[in-house]
Amino acid sequence: FTHLIDPDGRKIVVGSFWGRVAAFFGADNFESQVQKDLSTLKEMSPELSKMINKLEESDKTVSISLAGGKNKTIRERGKKITEKQASTVEYDPNNWKTNGNKTRTPIIGLAHELGHAEDLIEGNGIDFNKKNAINGSNENDVKQGNESERNAIRKENIVRKNLQMEERKYDYYPLNK
Repeated sequence: FTHLIDPDGRKIVVGSFWGRVAAFFGADNFESQVQKDLSTLKEMSPELSKMINKLEESDKTVSISLAGGKNKTIRERGKKITEKQASTVEYDPNNWKTNGNKTRTPIIGLAHELGHAEDLIEGNGIDFNKKNAINGSNENDVKQGNESERNAIRKENIVRKNLQMEERKYDYYPLNK
């Protein structure tokens, strides 16, 4: 029965136990869609395949659950952002909107969030004041905030390029001058 708990024996855990059981028996549900999306990403490029393999082989667990709204990556409670840690990716395989309400295929969002998860398992998180970065009021926070998005946007752009879509710029947080 271990294949029903973690079908691949890896550290990416998708959805709920019963959802994984249903997917194992052929159900078309969240768990099966995410597994399909992970396979698609692996097939898109060696870099994405390497990232997903790294997440699967890590001693830190990356959980993927259905987003209740926007896609996001949640770091481990009680850990400093710069420490190696587990994370939870909240992802909606049916959400075609970006956090800025532009349209894009959902798998782009998964690649982006997995880029953040990769940063967290490696201890490459960057500490900054997100509120200051969002409103562009502090040059250092904007710079650090953009640096914290660099890997995620790079992974996202691999998918965009593969799908012949416009690549995203690396100025996630604009500076108000």
